[in-house]
Amino acid sequence: MSKISTANFEAGETTNRTDANNKFSAVATATGSINEENVRSEGIDKRQLAVRNSVIGRTEPLVYINATDNLNSGAIVDTTYAGQNGTQKFELNGSANPDLVIDLTGLPGGYLSISSGDLIRIHYSIYFKSHNDTAGSAFTSCGEEGSGKEGNPADGIGLVIFPTWKLSGGGAHEMFPNEVNLVNNFGPSAGVTFDNNTAKTDSISFVSMEGAAASALRGGETERMVHGTWSHVATQSYTVYELRLYGRGPMVYQGDRQLYVPTWGSDRYHTDYMDVPVSGTTFDFTMSNGQLGIMVMRGDS
Repeated sequence: MSKISTANFEAGETTNRTDANNKFSAVATATGSINEENVRSEGIDKRQLAVRNSVIGRTEPLVYINATDNLNSGAIVDTTYAGQNGTQKFELNGSANPDLVIDLTGLPGGYLSISSGDLIRIHYSIYFKSHNDTAGSAFTSCGEEGSGKEGNPADGIGLVIFPTWKLSGGGAHEMFPNEVNLVNNFGPSAGVTFDNNTAKTDSISFVSMEGAAASALRGGETERMVHGTWSHVATQSYTVYELRLYGRGPMVYQGDRQLYVPTWGSDRYHTDYMDVPVSGTTFDFTMSNGQLGIMVMRGDS
């Protein structure tokens, strides 16, 4: 931090114009050396004393914080997403409920500005209530529970929940950096391979479709809350216009590090084997209350 180096005047000493001028010169030199770096590193500046407000843009060290939910005038309302087969994503939550989306276009400049080095944390949750693959069978990870099918190998059949962001004003939503791509359509009989480098699963949540129901030993009443987080240090600058939550499924979590979309009702999922689904080739998912939140902090604060 900037310093003033000068001797004090002691009682009884005499002074003159030169001594006084030297003191003023020392103060002027030290004042001119004050900048953002030495004040922020070792002192207090206006940013630390500023009133925090989550909707006006950067107020370091807190850049932005906000959260939303899909309550309908304060009430929890179920939403069913019909005709899903895992080949494409679907928005959460539509129909009678508000979408699980944070619109950032109301900020100064019309977007959220994230700088390289900023700390980003996304958190979300949504209640997975049920699916419709229950009639006439009991759904488990091995498919139908029936005579002669006890030896079916288990499959990780479930629903994937994941957040995305929009990085251009009128553009499409994208996955977060280095996350496995679930935005693009693919399948049936195709999948995506994930890793720990450029196709990670940090931000997604995989929830099993197994559950209990009164009509069967195991059925479509999944009744479970899905939670997910994503923590990231930005390695570049971003202009973010929107944050949104999506679902996709059913998908199969395979041991060879793939999220796979099979041809439902065919091959090993044929009625003579796992029998998934019991009828048709698509599924209906019923989701309930959810929330989506974001916090960004300045990395060098």
